[in-house]
Amino acid sequence: MSIATASFYDRSTSLMLRMSSRAETLQTQIATGKKLLTAADNPGGYQRLGMLKRESVAAETTTANLALAQGLLAQSDSLLGSVDDRLQRVSELTVRARSGILSQGDREAVATELDTIRDELLSLANSRDSRGAPIFGGSSTGDAFTQAADGTVSYTGDGAPVPIPIGEGRSVIASENGEHIFMPAGGTDIFATLAAVSASIRSGDAAATAGHNDDILAALDHVAAARASVGAREMRVELETQRRKTEETDREIAMSSIEDVDVTKAVTELQKTLTILQATQSSFTRLSQLTLFDQLR
Repeated sequence: MSIATASFYDRSTSLMLRMSSRAETLQTQIATGKKLLTAADNPGGYQRLGMLKRESVAAETTTANLALAQGLLAQSDSLLGSVDDRLQRVSELTVRARSGILSQGDREAVATELDTIRDELLSLANSRDSRGAPIFGGSSTGDAFTQAADGTVSYTGDGAPVPIPIGEGRSVIASENGEHIFMPAGGTDIFATLAAVSASIRSGDAAATAGHNDDILAALDHVAAARASVGAREMRVELETQRRKTEETDREIAMSSIEDVDVTKAVTELQKTLTILQATQSSFTRLSQLTLFDQLR
């Protein structure tokens, strides 16, 4: 009889302790919203969760780089669009001026507008990005172009732009080499051409003005090609950004499935556990009293 009583006490005590521990765990899960509180709760899941979190942290740098590249490419595209607009205006003015029917005052007005456009193009060529770096200056920190006292413009940038890493050994060039755009080797030096066109218009040399129109058209083609290249890289970065967003969403879903608690299910289980615990405690109390009564009787 004493053995049975002792066994009853042990089983009842063990059950109540387990129920109490489970109730505490469920209450903590509901309060924190997490079902994976320690590695012991799910060793495999805990390890998988750690790996997913490390991947998420590593992806933050790539995401930031993609955002930077996207911004720089958008700025490059916008600037090249502005350059294209001004060169289109230059072409219009050149065609108008080469007709030879303009008065000296009209020619002076056209030449002055061309000079203004040239200054605007120089300003665009020296634009800086969100980091304060010259967007067409490669890896340099100073202006991409400088203008001498005689008006001559020179490229003072530092070669090709620095590639931006976008993960998994890949990178993207997020801007353009200003020298290749505004004064390409063997091509049209836009600043020199505009200075020459302005001078020929002021002097009334219609033949020289007409000859420069081909140079302007060539510059327009060159800018259009550069803009198309930037656009292709913008699309590549956009696709990569979307891919990364999908990966991050998948990681979040995977992490949630491992560590996030189903609150409704946990509350239901807690209520069930507390009910069983209370019933067990009540039964234990009643049976204990009966056993004690029998012994006293």
